[in-house]
Amino acid sequence: MSHYFSYPGSCVYGASKDALASFAKSLGFMLSGTSNVLTVFPGPTRTDQAKENSPAMTVEEEEARAKNRLDPKVTARETWEAIARGDATLVPGAGIRAMAAKAARDPDWAAEMMKKTQLE
Repeated sequence: MSHYFSYPGSCVYGASKDALASFAKSLGFMLSGTSNVLTVFPGPTRTDQAKENSPAMTVEEEEARAKNRLDPKVTARETWEAIARGDATLVPGAGIRAMAAKAARDPDWAAEMMKKTQLE
């Protein structure tokens, strides 16, 4: 999600994702005709790393947040499907795609939503 909008505390993380997205886009142009380059923007995913780095303070808060994260199996399946189609970008999961689209249209909404979900 950090590729699509910024939020408080995300400057280094967001810049890193933007750099990788730009690199992948350039590499895709360079390799066009011979290979495809897929950039995946997975958004919040249910992983051990997400659990360990979650700012949630209680087990109950973490369990609630985990329910909103995408199942990694969905990300894997949709990634393979995107590779097979020759796509250049993928935002897996219908909910994450909808949030990314809304965030691109309304950055103020995105910043406020991320502030509430990540920092409060």
